[in-house]
Order: sequence, then C-alpha cells, then structure tokens
Amino acid sequence: KDWKVYPVFHIDFNGGNFTEKGILQKWIDGFVASWERDMGFEGNRELPSGLRFIELLRYAHEKTGRRAVVLVDEYDKPVLDVLDVNKDLEEEHRNILKGFYSVFKGADEHLQFVLLTGVTKFSQVSVFSGFNQPKDISMHRA
Repeated sequence: KDWKVYPVFHIDFNGGNFTEKGILQKWIDGFVASWERDMGFEGNRELPSGLRFIELLRYAHEKTGRRAVVLVDEYDKPVLDVLDVNKDLEEEHRNILKGFYSVFKGADEHLQFVLLTGVTKFSQVSVFSGFNQPKDISMHRA
C-alpha cells in the first residue's frame, strides 16, 4: 500500500489555562509561528493569525502537492475555562475562535479534512458562524 503523507497541523488547547486576557491569542499566534518555522515559510507577521494560517495552508499544499489536515484537540476549552465566570473574556474567546475557525472555510481548497474534538456540541459553543455547521459525527469521549 502506498501511504500518502499529508501536511498536518495539530492544535491542542488541552494544556492551556485560558482564564487570563490575551492568552488565547498568544497560543494561536504561537501555533502559527511554530508551523511557519517548521515549514520554512516566511509569513507576514503583520497579518492576523487566521490570514497567516490560510497563507500557510496554501503554501503547504503547493509545497507538498497534498492538501493539509488540521486536528484541533479541545476546540471548546478556551470558552469553557471562562464560561459563566467572566462574560467579557468568554465573549472575547468566542470572537477569537470564530475568526480563527472561519479560516477552514476560506482555505477549503487547501484542506483534506479538519477534525475537532471537544466536550460541547458545536451549536452550543457558537464559534462556527463563519463556517458551515459541521455534522456532529460523534461527540462521545472514550
């Protein structure tokens, strides 16, 4: 069997404590900067992280000839960490995640697939307004 190697971008929010303002954006910026280094891509640091990620996905697709795979662990943790504790930060996190996750729609031609895990149903977190609602294949945890 010929195994195809795809560019993979893994985001893991599991280890983060997102109860402080600014931490979520730093994490996302850190992921993007790390991927840019790994791919040898000089991204425009002046652009928002979402646009940088779209450019990186395009670059990875062109460089490898394969569309990228994006894996997001605990996609909802930044919102859950502040849910019902800090409404302002909860709303800020929703907006940051909406902006970042909308990348998936804008970069569709460069994506093989996107897999998100979390504990909340997609419709309850409301971070996907810029993105066609994904089908809830299975939201069960092992």
